Amino acid sequence: MNPLAPETPLPNDSDAEIAVLSSCLDPIYGGRFMLVASNALTQEAFYAPDRSKLWGIMQSQHSAGKPMDLAGLLPLVLGAGLPAFLLAEISASGHADPANFSHHLATVLAKNQLRNIFKSAYRTMQAASNPQADPEHVMGDAKAGLDLCEASSSTTVGLDLKELWMRLVDRMSGAEPETAKIATGITKLDNLTRGGPRRGQMVVLGALRHVGKTAFARQIALNAGGAGNSVLCFFAESSDDEEAVNSMAVMSGLPTSAFTGDSRTVDRRTVSGVQRVLRGKIPTVRIETEPNLTVDRIEVQCRLLKATKGLDAVFVDYLQFLSSRPSFKGQTREGMISEDARRLKVMARQLDIVLFLLVQLNDEIGPEDAPEMRHLRESRGPINHADIVLMMSAPDGIAHDPTDPTATQTRLLWNRKWRGVGAFQQAVGLNFKGSTQQFLNDPA
Repeated sequence: MNPLAPETPLPNDSDAEIAVLSSCLDPIYGGRFMLVASNALTQEAFYAPDRSKLWGIMQSQHSAGKPMDLAGLLPLVLGAGLPAFLLAEISASGHADPANFSHHLATVLAKNQLRNIFKSAYRTMQAASNPQADPEHVMGDAKAGLDLCEASSSTTVGLDLKELWMRLVDRMSGAEPETAKIATGITKLDNLTRGGPRRGQMVVLGALRHVGKTAFARQIALNAGGAGNSVLCFFAESSDDEEAVNSMAVMSGLPTSAFTGDSRTVDRRTVSGVQRVLRGKIPTVRIETEPNLTVDRIEVQCRLLKATKGLDAVFVDYLQFLSSRPSFKGQTREGMISEDARRLKVMARQLDIVLFLLVQLNDEIGPEDAPEMRHLRESRGPINHADIVLMMSAPDGIAHDPTDPTATQTRLLWNRKWRGVGAFQQAVGLNFKGSTQQFLNDPA
């Protein structure tokens, strides 16, 4: 039998799983063991489906502060469709051994990690069997999958209040580290955010089509990369050539027309001059233009880059363009978008990066209208998961640069989230110069 085939039993230890559950039900030490195990184990850590469901019930009881006794658990077990003898089997198994609890807990975690490694290896073999597969991509996905397996095995029981308070005192007594924030290079935005978004935060940037959110994201990415940060951009609607032209225009200040055309009409002298100016100053920005983009692919590439070369900021353009798949049967499009945003926020926290997530707004408003959070297309889930919300609009017919008729005002509404709502709002004006794809820092 192929050891990597899906029907092959994966590594598990029934005795260790039963011992952990029994220890957490122990009338004397169960509370202490439950505190440790609830921070280390998820339902997926248990191989047997019945024990996985039982652990979910026990976690819910523990979170609610309810007693962990057989009388309280039995109705919940029956209500979940589990056999009545399951609790009796575990409580009377004789496996409850507080002295060996740590060993059993480590065994359950190790077996779960091994199962994840087997699954990752099987997915890699399936991908490698495709004759059109890119070997480099297959190896990269395999490495990222193994990194995820390693990360999933790490355990924590949190920090006690003393540790949290001492960290806060240390931060208050000294200057905040510069690395805690990523400056956008847009003066007015950095002033609003007091130096830029903080690592671990997700910034949602919403606008209608053709208002300039991609150009705004590109400029922030180039600014952050030019400051020495490692930046990864997912621009699924662009081509490689488009991104090369637009990036060159932003960095040089020359119009995009200077870099377009065929080999007979493009001004080679202009390109050569820009190359000389930018030599040694190219921002550390990587741009992915794969159109069939998923959150899984984003997460794999981000974790791989973080582990190999470092990663500070990620830009995803845009949420509704991602190829989402339902997490469960019957999930709506709104639910899928909200889940994608939640996964990206969790990734930002885990990787300690700033994530800029671009979203589309409903067409019920015009480009000149002031957008609100309720105008987000298909789902308000991304707003609920965001730390900072930026909304863009383009007041019609306003030109502030007489030397360039394409320079129009862009209105940027900044929302700082507090308890799920925009508690602080402030609007600022920026000039967008369409010929060079630039947002000017100090518009008139």
